[in-house]
Amino acid sequence: MIVMLPIAFVIAEQEGTVTAIVWVLGSVLATAAICVAAHILRRMVFSKSDKHSPGFTIEQIDRLHNEGVLTKEEYRLARRSALGLTDLDASEQ
Repeated sequence: MIVMLPIAFVIAEQEGTVTAIVWVLGSVLATAAICVAAHILRRMVFSKSDKHSPGFTIEQIDRLHNEGVLTKEEYRLARRSALGLTDLDASEQ
């Protein structure tokens, strides 16, 4: 933006003030559009939402176990997986 102002004034001296104003406003609008696009792209890439999470929640695993859908071993493994624990951690118990 700061670099564009001297260019706009040089153009204004040669072609008129209206052209300089158009250049400055165009530069401001282009910069704003790039910032908005970058913000939207950043939010899409670094989104913390769990919309696409393939796993189950602890509550869902507990419910499935209470309904008899999961055996004790399946329940234990599913809970450990949901908590982010590996099978190597299981050997420490």
